[in-house]
Amino acid sequence: MKIRFILVAAAMPLIAACGIKGPPRPPEPELPSAPRDFRVLGREACALLSWKAPEPLPEGGYIVQRARVELDHPELHVFSERARVSEDTESFTDCELETGRTYLYRVAGLSREGSAGKPTGPRKMINLLVPATPFMLKAKSGDHFIELFWQMPEETHTDVGFQVYRGLSPGIFSWRPVNSHPIGEHSWADGGLENDRPYWYQVRAVALAEGSAAMEGPGSEMVQAVPVDRISPLAPRGLSIIPIPEGVILRWLSNHEPDLAGYNIYRKLNGDKSFQRINPQPIMEIEYLDHSPAAPGITIFYYITAQDKASEPNESKGSAIEKVFIPRP
Repeated sequence: MKIRFILVAAAMPLIAACGIKGPPRPPEPELPSAPRDFRVLGREACALLSWKAPEPLPEGGYIVQRARVELDHPELHVFSERARVSEDTESFTDCELETGRTYLYRVAGLSREGSAGKPTGPRKMINLLVPATPFMLKAKSGDHFIELFWQMPEETHTDVGFQVYRGLSPGIFSWRPVNSHPIGEHSWADGGLENDRPYWYQVRAVALAEGSAAMEGPGSEMVQAVPVDRISPLAPRGLSIIPIPEGVILRWLSNHEPDLAGYNIYRKLNGDKSFQRINPQPIMEIEYLDHSPAAPGITIFYYITAQDKASEPNESKGSAIEKVFIPRP
Protein backbone atom coordinates (compact mmCIF):
# COMPACT_ATOMS: atom_id res chain seq x y z
CA MET A 1 0.00 0.00 0.00
CA LYS A 2 2.81 2.30 0.69
CA ILE A 3 4.30 1.78 -2.75
CA ARG A 4 0.92 2.35 -4.50
CA PHE A 5 0.47 5.64 -2.67
CA ILE A 6 3.83 6.91 -3.85
CA LEU A 7 3.04 6.05 -7.51
CA VAL A 8 -0.31 7.80 -7.43
CA ALA A 9 1.14 10.89 -5.80
CA ALA A 10 3.93 11.03 -8.40
CA ALA A 11 1.44 10.81 -11.26
CA MET A 12 -0.80 13.62 -10.03
CA PRO A 13 1.37 16.45 -11.40
CA LEU A 14 1.30 14.82 -14.85
CA ILE A 15 -2.48 14.54 -14.79
CA ALA A 16 -2.83 18.19 -13.72
CA ALA A 17 -0.54 19.31 -16.52
CA CYS A 18 -2.65 17.70 -19.21
CA GLY A 19 -5.60 20.19 -19.28
CA ILE A 20 -8.34 20.14 -21.88
CA LYS A 21 -7.77 22.76 -24.63
CA GLY A 22 -10.61 25.14 -25.36
CA PRO A 23 -11.54 26.67 -28.74
CA PRO A 24 -8.87 29.02 -30.24
CA ARG A 25 -9.22 32.68 -29.33
CA PRO A 26 -9.00 35.38 -32.03
CA PRO A 27 -5.90 37.57 -31.74
CA GLU A 28 -6.26 40.76 -29.77
CA PRO A 29 -6.74 43.74 -32.15
CA GLU A 30 -3.70 46.01 -32.30
CA LEU A 31 -4.55 49.41 -30.85
CA PRO A 32 -3.47 52.61 -32.66
CA SER A 33 -0.27 54.38 -31.70
CA ALA A 34 -0.41 57.82 -30.12
CA PRO A 35 -0.80 60.75 -32.54
CA ARG A 36 2.39 62.69 -33.19
CA ASP A 37 3.32 66.35 -32.67
CA PHE A 38 0.27 67.17 -30.54
CA ARG A 39 -0.17 70.91 -29.89
CA VAL A 40 -2.70 73.12 -28.15
CA LEU A 41 -3.07 76.81 -28.93
CA GLY A 42 -5.43 79.33 -27.36
CA ARG A 43 -7.08 81.76 -29.76
CA GLU A 44 -9.82 84.26 -29.00
CA ALA A 45 -11.11 82.31 -25.96
CA CYS A 46 -11.02 78.94 -27.79
CA ALA A 47 -8.60 76.00 -27.67
CA LEU A 48 -7.16 74.95 -31.03
CA LEU A 49 -5.84 71.38 -31.03
CA SER A 50 -3.71 69.94 -33.82
CA TRP A 51 -1.73 66.74 -34.31
CA LYS A 52 -0.20 64.51 -36.96
CA ALA A 53 -1.51 61.04 -37.73
CA PRO A 54 0.40 58.00 -36.49
CA GLU A 55 1.31 55.10 -38.74
CA PRO A 56 -0.73 53.16 -39.54
CA LEU A 57 -3.73 55.48 -39.69
CA PRO A 58 -6.30 54.76 -36.93
CA GLU A 59 -9.31 53.19 -38.69
CA GLY A 60 -11.82 54.46 -36.13
CA GLY A 61 -10.69 58.09 -36.12
CA TYR A 62 -9.69 59.96 -32.96
CA ILE A 63 -11.11 60.71 -29.54
CA VAL A 64 -10.43 64.12 -27.99
CA GLN A 65 -10.43 64.12 -24.18
CA ARG A 66 -10.52 67.10 -21.82
CA ALA A 67 -10.05 67.50 -18.07
CA ARG A 68 -10.84 70.61 -16.05
CA VAL A 69 -8.24 71.37 -13.39
CA GLU A 70 -9.71 72.50 -10.10
CA LEU A 71 -7.91 75.39 -8.40
CA ASP A 72 -8.20 73.84 -4.91
CA HIS A 73 -6.92 70.43 -6.01
CA PRO A 74 -4.86 70.83 -9.21
CA GLU A 75 -3.53 67.28 -8.89
CA LEU A 76 -7.05 65.84 -9.12
CA HIS A 77 -8.46 65.77 -12.63
CA VAL A 78 -10.41 63.26 -14.69
CA PHE A 79 -10.38 63.12 -18.49
CA SER A 80 -13.69 62.75 -20.26
CA GLU A 81 -14.62 62.54 -23.91
CA ARG A 82 -14.95 65.93 -25.57
CA ALA A 83 -15.38 64.86 -29.20
CA ARG A 84 -14.70 62.19 -31.81
CA VAL A 85 -13.39 63.07 -35.26
CA SER A 86 -12.73 61.06 -38.42
CA GLU A 87 -9.39 59.48 -39.30
CA ASP A 88 -8.66 62.12 -41.97
CA THR A 89 -9.01 64.98 -39.43
CA GLU A 90 -5.98 66.33 -37.57
CA SER A 91 -7.47 69.25 -35.65
CA PHE A 92 -10.27 70.23 -33.29
CA THR A 93 -11.51 73.55 -31.90
CA ASP A 94 -13.04 73.77 -28.42
CA CYS A 95 -14.82 77.05 -27.62
CA GLU A 96 -16.87 75.85 -24.62
CA LEU A 97 -14.45 77.22 -22.03
CA GLU A 98 -14.77 79.28 -18.88
CA THR A 99 -12.59 82.37 -18.52
CA GLY A 100 -9.73 81.87 -16.09
CA ARG A 101 -10.14 78.08 -15.99
CA THR A 102 -7.27 75.65 -16.61
CA TYR A 103 -7.84 72.69 -18.93
CA LEU A 104 -5.87 69.62 -19.96
CA TYR A 105 -6.23 68.00 -23.37
CA ARG A 106 -5.10 64.74 -24.93
CA VAL A 107 -5.93 62.81 -28.12
CA ALA A 108 -5.93 59.07 -28.87
CA GLY A 109 -6.51 57.03 -32.01
CA LEU A 110 -9.45 54.61 -32.20
CA SER A 111 -9.45 51.09 -33.59
CA ARG A 112 -12.14 49.91 -36.00
CA GLU A 113 -14.03 48.53 -32.99
CA GLY A 114 -13.83 51.88 -31.19
CA SER A 115 -11.14 50.99 -28.66
CA ALA A 116 -8.80 53.86 -27.77
CA GLY A 117 -5.08 53.43 -28.25
CA LYS A 118 -2.27 55.13 -26.39
CA PRO A 119 -3.10 58.84 -25.87
CA THR A 120 -0.79 61.76 -26.41
CA GLY A 121 0.81 63.41 -23.42
CA PRO A 122 -1.53 65.97 -21.85
CA ARG A 123 -1.25 69.63 -22.85
CA LYS A 124 -2.36 72.42 -20.52
CA MET A 125 -4.20 75.59 -21.48
CA ILE A 126 -5.37 78.46 -19.28
CA ASN A 127 -8.27 80.41 -20.75
CA LEU A 128 -6.66 83.82 -20.19
CA LEU A 129 -8.11 87.18 -21.13
CA VAL A 130 -7.78 87.79 -24.86
CA PRO A 131 -5.04 90.37 -25.65
CA ALA A 132 -5.47 93.41 -27.88
CA THR A 133 -5.00 93.43 -31.65
CA PRO A 134 -1.73 94.56 -33.29
CA PHE A 135 -2.13 97.36 -35.83
CA MET A 136 -0.19 99.20 -38.56
CA LEU A 137 1.42 96.00 -39.84
CA LYS A 138 3.99 96.86 -42.53
CA ALA A 139 6.34 94.76 -44.63
CA LYS A 140 9.73 95.47 -46.21
CA SER A 141 11.02 93.15 -48.92
CA GLY A 142 14.58 91.86 -49.23
CA ASP A 143 16.55 89.15 -51.01
CA HIS A 144 14.79 85.88 -49.98
CA PHE A 145 13.34 87.53 -46.84
CA ILE A 146 10.59 89.87 -45.65
CA GLU A 147 10.81 92.15 -42.60
CA LEU A 148 7.61 92.84 -40.67
CA PHE A 149 6.86 95.76 -38.33
CA TRP A 150 3.76 96.46 -36.22
CA GLN A 151 2.46 98.43 -33.23
CA MET A 152 0.32 97.70 -30.14
CA PRO A 153 -2.03 99.86 -28.04
CA GLU A 154 -0.23 101.66 -25.21
CA GLU A 155 -2.28 99.94 -22.48
CA THR A 156 -1.17 96.48 -23.59
CA HIS A 157 -0.12 94.18 -20.74
CA THR A 158 3.64 93.68 -20.54
CA ASP A 159 3.50 89.86 -20.52
CA VAL A 160 2.55 89.63 -24.20
CA GLY A 161 4.36 88.11 -27.17
CA PHE A 162 3.51 87.84 -30.86
CA GLN A 163 2.86 85.11 -33.42
CA VAL A 164 3.40 85.60 -37.16
CA TYR A 165 1.27 83.73 -39.68
CA ARG A 166 2.18 83.39 -43.36
CA GLY A 167 0.02 82.32 -46.29
CA LEU A 168 0.29 81.89 -50.04
CA SER A 169 -3.25 83.18 -50.61
CA PRO A 170 -5.14 86.08 -49.00
CA GLY A 171 -6.72 85.11 -45.68
CA ILE A 172 -5.58 81.45 -45.77
CA PHE A 173 -3.12 80.79 -42.94
CA SER A 174 -1.88 77.68 -41.18
CA TRP A 175 -2.93 77.11 -37.57
CA ARG A 176 0.73 77.13 -36.64
CA PRO A 177 2.84 80.32 -36.75
CA VAL A 178 6.06 80.50 -38.73
CA ASN A 179 8.00 81.58 -35.62
CA SER A 180 8.96 78.71 -33.29
CA HIS A 181 8.55 80.79 -30.09
CA PRO A 182 6.51 83.92 -29.26
CA ILE A 183 8.30 87.06 -30.43
CA GLY A 184 9.15 89.65 -27.79
CA GLU A 185 9.70 92.59 -30.18
CA HIS A 186 7.43 94.53 -32.55
CA SER A 187 9.34 93.32 -35.59
CA TRP A 188 10.44 90.06 -37.18
CA ALA A 189 12.25 88.83 -40.32
CA ASP A 190 10.92 85.82 -42.23
CA GLY A 191 13.75 84.24 -44.21
CA GLY A 192 14.32 81.40 -46.69
CA LEU A 193 11.59 82.66 -49.04
CA GLU A 194 11.28 82.34 -52.80
CA ASN A 195 12.03 85.59 -54.60
CA ASP A 196 9.31 87.14 -56.80
CA ARG A 197 6.55 85.13 -55.08
CA PRO A 198 3.78 86.95 -53.15
CA TYR A 199 3.25 86.15 -49.47
CA TRP A 200 0.51 87.29 -47.09
CA TYR A 201 1.07 87.92 -43.38
CA GLN A 202 -0.96 88.43 -40.22
CA VAL A 203 0.25 89.04 -36.65
CA ARG A 204 -1.53 88.11 -33.40
CA ALA A 205 -0.68 89.17 -29.86
CA VAL A 206 -0.45 86.29 -27.40
CA ALA A 207 -0.88 86.30 -23.61
CA LEU A 208 1.85 84.15 -22.08
CA ALA A 209 1.49 81.76 -19.12
CA GLU A 210 4.31 79.54 -17.88
CA GLY A 211 3.72 75.86 -18.61
CA SER A 212 0.53 76.55 -20.54
CA ALA A 213 -0.54 77.07 -24.12
CA ALA A 214 -0.59 80.75 -25.03
CA MET A 215 -3.84 82.64 -25.63
CA GLU A 216 -3.90 84.59 -28.88
CA GLY A 217 -5.99 87.64 -29.63
CA PRO A 218 -7.58 88.70 -32.93
CA GLY A 219 -5.40 88.89 -36.01
CA SER A 220 -4.06 92.14 -37.38
CA GLU A 221 -4.92 93.43 -40.80
CA MET A 222 -3.23 91.40 -43.55
CA VAL A 223 -0.27 92.66 -45.52
CA GLN A 224 1.19 91.35 -48.78
CA ALA A 225 4.88 91.41 -49.69
CA VAL A 226 7.09 89.97 -52.42
CA PRO A 227 10.76 89.20 -51.67
CA VAL A 228 13.05 90.52 -54.39
CA ASP A 229 16.75 90.42 -55.12
CA ARG A 230 18.20 93.88 -54.50
CA ILE A 231 21.86 92.83 -54.32
CA SER A 232 23.97 93.85 -57.28
CA PRO A 233 26.82 91.72 -58.62
CA LEU A 234 30.39 92.77 -57.99
CA ALA A 235 32.00 95.11 -60.49
CA PRO A 236 34.00 93.18 -63.11
CA ARG A 237 37.80 93.34 -62.84
CA GLY A 238 40.80 93.03 -65.10
CA LEU A 239 39.51 94.92 -68.14
CA SER A 240 42.07 95.13 -70.95
CA ILE A 241 41.74 96.65 -74.42
CA ILE A 242 43.57 95.62 -77.57
CA PRO A 243 43.18 97.47 -80.89
CA ILE A 244 43.23 95.25 -84.00
CA PRO A 245 42.48 95.98 -87.67
CA GLU A 246 38.88 94.70 -87.27
CA GLY A 247 38.17 96.94 -84.29
CA VAL A 248 38.87 96.77 -80.55
CA ILE A 249 38.94 93.59 -78.41
CA LEU A 250 37.87 93.89 -74.77
CA ARG A 251 38.74 91.14 -72.25
CA TRP A 252 38.07 90.85 -68.50
CA LEU A 253 37.94 88.38 -65.61
CA SER A 254 34.84 86.28 -64.86
CA ASN A 255 32.33 87.07 -62.13
CA HIS A 256 31.13 84.11 -60.03
CA GLU A 257 27.63 85.11 -58.87
CA PRO A 258 25.22 82.13 -59.30
CA ASP A 259 22.47 84.38 -60.70
CA LEU A 260 24.71 86.21 -63.19
CA ALA A 261 22.88 87.12 -66.42
CA GLY A 262 25.91 88.56 -68.22
CA TYR A 263 27.93 91.70 -68.86
CA ASN A 264 27.25 95.11 -70.44
CA ILE A 265 29.81 97.17 -72.39
CA TYR A 266 29.82 100.96 -72.25
CA ARG A 267 31.76 103.22 -74.64
CA LYS A 268 32.51 106.92 -74.96
CA LEU A 269 34.45 108.69 -77.66
CA ASN A 270 36.80 111.52 -76.86
CA GLY A 271 34.67 114.65 -76.62
CA ASP A 272 31.40 112.87 -75.80
CA LYS A 273 29.62 113.86 -72.59
CA SER A 274 28.47 110.40 -71.47
CA PHE A 275 28.99 106.70 -72.01
CA GLN A 276 26.57 104.66 -74.13
CA ARG A 277 25.80 100.96 -73.83
CA ILE A 278 26.74 99.21 -77.07
CA ASN A 279 25.46 95.65 -76.52
CA PRO A 280 21.64 95.17 -76.83
CA GLN A 281 21.55 92.27 -74.34
CA PRO A 282 23.92 91.11 -71.56
CA ILE A 283 26.61 88.76 -72.87
CA MET A 284 27.98 85.75 -70.98
CA GLU A 285 31.39 85.73 -72.70
CA ILE A 286 34.35 87.51 -71.11
CA GLU A 287 35.51 88.90 -74.46
CA TYR A 288 33.87 91.37 -76.81
CA LEU A 289 34.85 92.71 -80.24
CA ASP A 290 33.79 96.29 -80.94
CA HIS A 291 33.87 96.24 -84.77
CA SER A 292 33.56 99.91 -85.67
CA PRO A 293 34.30 102.02 -82.62
CA ALA A 294 35.47 105.29 -84.24
CA ALA A 295 37.44 106.94 -86.97
CA PRO A 296 41.25 106.82 -86.79
CA GLY A 297 42.93 109.40 -84.60
CA ILE A 298 40.23 109.19 -81.87
CA THR A 299 40.61 108.09 -78.23
CA ILE A 300 37.93 105.66 -77.01
CA PHE A 301 37.00 105.00 -73.38
CA TYR A 302 35.42 101.73 -72.16
CA TYR A 303 34.07 100.18 -68.98
CA ILE A 304 31.89 97.10 -68.29
CA THR A 305 29.28 96.09 -65.72
CA ALA A 306 27.76 92.80 -64.53
CA GLN A 307 23.99 92.19 -64.38
CA ASP A 308 21.95 89.54 -62.51
CA LYS A 309 18.77 87.59 -63.38
CA ALA A 310 16.40 89.32 -60.92
CA SER A 311 12.93 90.25 -62.14
CA GLU A 312 14.11 93.85 -61.81
CA PRO A 313 17.76 93.31 -62.84
CA ASN A 314 20.50 94.65 -60.60
CA GLU A 315 23.53 96.08 -62.37
CA SER A 316 26.94 96.34 -60.75
CA LYS A 317 29.10 99.39 -60.53
CA GLY A 318 31.33 99.95 -63.51
CA SER A 319 34.75 98.44 -63.85
CA ALA A 320 37.83 100.61 -64.04
CA ILE A 321 37.72 102.79 -67.16
CA GLU A 322 40.24 101.91 -69.84
CA LYS A 323 41.08 103.90 -72.95
CA VAL A 324 42.65 103.20 -76.32
CA PHE A 325 43.86 105.49 -79.09
CA ILE A 326 42.96 104.46 -82.61
CA PRO A 327 46.02 105.39 -84.72
CA ARG A 328 45.78 106.74 -88.22
CA PRO A 329 46.87 104.31 -90.93
